[in-house]
Amino acid sequence: MCSIPHDRKPPGLGEFDWQPGVGVAVHGLYFWVSWDYVSGSWVILEGSSEAGGLPFLYILKSFILIMASLMALQILANAVEAYLKLFQRQQPAVIDWFQHREPEHEEKL
Repeated sequence: MCSIPHDRKPPGLGEFDWQPGVGVAVHGLYFWVSWDYVSGSWVILEGSSEAGGLPFLYILKSFILIMASLMALQILANAVEAYLKLFQRQQPAVIDWFQHREPEHEEKL
């Protein structure tokens, strides 16, 4: 990892601009490899082989695909946000709103 503190890094893309691409590729590969595993489980409506085990194991295995998809989407969202921060002089209104909004419910003393 980088031993330079974040506040001393030179402006620009930096050395970590390749990470979103690798992250999306890894989670895409994870999704692709898991597809046969999960779809096979759905075809046979797999349940536990143990007595008294989980009856709907195929639903549980589906979370593998959901996790890979959500992680890839989060990585893409982080990459877009980093791009917007680097190449736009002013933050988009949506990012500004999320960072500076006030709490909805304030406690009164």
